[in-house]
Amino acid sequence: MVNALRHTTLATFFLSQLLHAAVARDLAEYRVGDKVAENIVTPVPLMVVDPAATEALKEKESLRIPVIFRFDKAAAAVVDTEMRETVSLARSNFVRLMQSSFHHTRLEEDQLETAQFDKLIASFKKQDKTFPLSRILAEDWALGSDGLAAQITLLARVRQAMEQPIRHDSLTNAPKIGSKVLLVSVKGEWDGIGLDDMMARGTREYKTNLLTMSRARLALLEKFGADEQDAARFATRALRVNCFVESELTLAARTRHTEALFVADNYQAGQTIAKQGQLVDRKIMAALSQIQEKTVAGRLQQQVSQEKMQVAQAKENNRFLIAGLIAAGTLLFSVLAWLAFRRKPVTTLLPAVVGTTLSTGSRADAGEWQQRALDAEQKVARAHDAIRSGVMEQLKEKAMSSLVSQRSDMMEAQHAAAAEMAELERRLNELQTPLQDRLRAYEGRIADLEKALAAKGEENRELIKAKIALMRKQLDAERKGGDLRFN
Repeated sequence: MVNALRHTTLATFFLSQLLHAAVARDLAEYRVGDKVAENIVTPVPLMVVDPAATEALKEKESLRIPVIFRFDKAAAAVVDTEMRETVSLARSNFVRLMQSSFHHTRLEEDQLETAQFDKLIASFKKQDKTFPLSRILAEDWALGSDGLAAQITLLARVRQAMEQPIRHDSLTNAPKIGSKVLLVSVKGEWDGIGLDDMMARGTREYKTNLLTMSRARLALLEKFGADEQDAARFATRALRVNCFVESELTLAARTRHTEALFVADNYQAGQTIAKQGQLVDRKIMAALSQIQEKTVAGRLQQQVSQEKMQVAQAKENNRFLIAGLIAAGTLLFSVLAWLAFRRKPVTTLLPAVVGTTLSTGSRADAGEWQQRALDAEQKVARAHDAIRSGVMEQLKEKAMSSLVSQRSDMMEAQHAAAAEMAELERRLNELQTPLQDRLRAYEGRIADLEKALAAKGEENRELIKAKIALMRKQLDAERKGGDLRFN
């Protein structure tokens, strides 16, 4: 009755395994965009992350973190220095032309009203079309002055424009900019600061407060009159971009802000997650993956239960074997003891000699009877020896046969354990089971085997030790290689 119940349980287990495997294969065949063949009902509770809704939430929340811009205030001083150097070079060129025309490096005031001086100005403008040489500045240079009074207004206007944050008109590969930005003032391009420092030092500004280069030039042109267009063009060409977007730091800040956000739906066991004819999207795929993972976990638990049943059966068989060996030894000892006590002293079967008056024929008959008795006793002794040796040989053969069979079963079980580990690893890798779940499965299996090892007899210790060694080896491999799997 017990064996029949055990076989029924094993048959039910293998049937459930086949059914689970069939379901897992059906679910594994689905891809995004496929139509659901029939209603899919979850057998276990699920919490499924909705990828589309999660991305929309993260994108909305990420705009709460403004785009970071680095504002280089030192650029204004650099532009001022460059303009002064340009003016100094232009003055040197003007003086060189003046010396070539007037043979002097300084003129008198009456020479400024001559046509020759007018030709000097025209020649300079023809040579350097970008510099805004005015009549007043040319006269100052001709009289030996540096013309700083004429330059001061131009330099002041450019410097004032450079005090505003100016960015490029188009930002390539920049994050999406919201209504505000985070403006971080730095001392120069060499001033390297990290994300935390930028978030602490930055100030939130409206996006419109950051001028594009086009807007900055238009604003500067409006400060010049109609007769100052040459100076206005020179000033706008002097402007430089002083505000740069920090795309990588912005993305890092937004990722840190939104990494813990997600949108998920909860399903109870028995609830439909996809109806027939429905298109498979990423949310349904996530649910199918969870079902497969949890189904694998259930199958692992069933395998552990099956192996526990096998261990219990082996323990019971070993107990029966030991009891049989003890019974056989007891029987053998009883037979030998019985044979030893049953054996009697050798006695002669010759008729007693009554006297010395027997005839020659009587002595011959007595010798024949004596010989027959000796032969009979030898046959009986040989029969006893044959019985004893036969029983011993049978017991030895039975014991050896049992040990050989048990050894064969242990080898087969060891090979089966190795095959089971290989198959388990293949399934976990195919289903992309998370590393922590696999490690917990291996550690739980090792703990069960160690408990079984403590309760086992000597004949099954090698098998369980082999399984534990395989499990530990696989667990070490998973821990060492975990960083390279499943992202």
